[in-house]
Amino acid sequence: EHKGVVIPYNMLLCVQFLSIFLLWASIRVSADNALIVVMPGSHIYCTSYDANRMAQKLPSKPTPLVELQRTYDPTGCSAGGGSSTPLKGRIAVTRRGDCTFLQKALVAQRAGAVALIVLSNEFPVIPFINASNVSLGIGVFIVKEDDFSHVDLSLCKAAVFAPLVGYNAGQFVLWLIAVVSVAVGAYWAQQPQKREFRVEDPKKQCACVLTYVWPLVIIAMVATLLVLLYYFYSIMVWFVIVLYCFGSAVGLHQILSCLFSFLPCLQCRLPENELPCLRRRPTVVSLLCGLTAVGVSVTWAVTRHEWYSWILEDILGVAVMLSLIRQIRIHSFKILAILLVLFMCYDVFMVFITPLLTSDHKSVMVQVATGGGSKEKLPLLIRIPRISSSEWSVCGGDKSENLLGFGDIAIPGLLVSFCLAFDRAVNLKQTWLGYYVASVLAYAAGLTVTFVVLVMTNQPQPAHVYLVPSTMLMVVLVGWRRGELEQLWKGINVGVLDSVPVTREDDNAFHREQMTSSDEEVDYDKAELMKTSSV
Repeated sequence: EHKGVVIPYNMLLCVQFLSIFLLWASIRVSADNALIVVMPGSHIYCTSYDANRMAQKLPSKPTPLVELQRTYDPTGCSAGGGSSTPLKGRIAVTRRGDCTFLQKALVAQRAGAVALIVLSNEFPVIPFINASNVSLGIGVFIVKEDDFSHVDLSLCKAAVFAPLVGYNAGQFVLWLIAVVSVAVGAYWAQQPQKREFRVEDPKKQCACVLTYVWPLVIIAMVATLLVLLYYFYSIMVWFVIVLYCFGSAVGLHQILSCLFSFLPCLQCRLPENELPCLRRRPTVVSLLCGLTAVGVSVTWAVTRHEWYSWILEDILGVAVMLSLIRQIRIHSFKILAILLVLFMCYDVFMVFITPLLTSDHKSVMVQVATGGGSKEKLPLLIRIPRISSSEWSVCGGDKSENLLGFGDIAIPGLLVSFCLAFDRAVNLKQTWLGYYVASVLAYAAGLTVTFVVLVMTNQPQPAHVYLVPSTMLMVVLVGWRRGELEQLWKGINVGVLDSVPVTREDDNAFHREQMTSSDEEVDYDKAELMKTSSV
């Protein structure tokens, strides 16, 4: 047995249950959003308001319907003309500007209006009202001006309401995909490689072991690519799409080959042939999986503008991330700490600092991730459409999506993969009590906090700001409680073949395969020599 279990797993489980509860709360539509229905026609529009200033809770049904009336003053800052506008018992409609929301609301309230709708070109905007010394009894609601451009106020009635249920379940689906990808990718990375992917010489292994200099190289490459995309998006986006199609096909081929490797009927090799790509006689399962992967990748490239393209894009994206987690190995927590901290600083700079440096005061990362108005979108995100009730969908827009970058999954996945390798290196018999499970739970908790803050602020958030502290602190806590912090920091030898258990049966099968392949190559060479001699 290993050292006594001193890790507070009961506390970890409590934290995880709390995280799931917070995630459930966060997928609800923001409390500062409401709906306005306009009759006739049953047109529904999204509106924002200051929920803290509402004297009473909004009804859950669109009743009663009240007539609309535009204010005499276009901006509603004064009653105008010495006579009050006929607003009594009606909903006043005015435009934003010239004075504060409080002044507009007081003018409408004195005229007898039951509510105030302010039309704004900027949306969403929360009309924060400081009325501590003033008695304000009506609600102020912001509506996008374009939505009301076709509404005939003299013929329409409206009601403001807030349905009881307004969920964006797409965030939970995105959270589930990310957590499962990290857990499965790390577990797959530490499994014995199949015979097609193994070679006897460790120097020829396809996995990449990162040293101290690589975190700086990676962050420099990522930052350079982001800047190039920002300034030359229309050109660079095609480079990224082509690279994505190739990389996703390779990743999906590896996953499918692993899933269908148990079928003995497909393990036979192709017969001898002269085809350039098939001369090495790959197995039938490898060929079929390769054709399937290429087909899926090409299908996405052709249909990437269709409404259903997000399904194939997410499948290929998960394949890319699992492949990255499997192929990249880091042998010490020290290197991981450097990489994670660099990515956290990179996220903060690109999301929060670049708006202060750009001419349009917009985040470089947000502009690149959303395409900046371009029809072509970068396939470097997991995209899940907004899944909510039909009424609340207007607040997110029919095209609203839940987004999470590949780096927010792949980079923490490298840490989780290292944790599982470390568990096996210290001969921990109960793996579920080690660093692997703790790091997965910490990642899930950090991602939950990210979504909660995203909903509360309604602003893009750098996910690494929450993921890096949660995962790193959890690993440090577990290492400190187990007395392995120094060994964890210095690292272990986690080469491709050293970090995964290889059974005697696997070795025997591998060597038999190598001998068979060698004999086949010798026979092939002899046949070629005989043909040449005869000629």
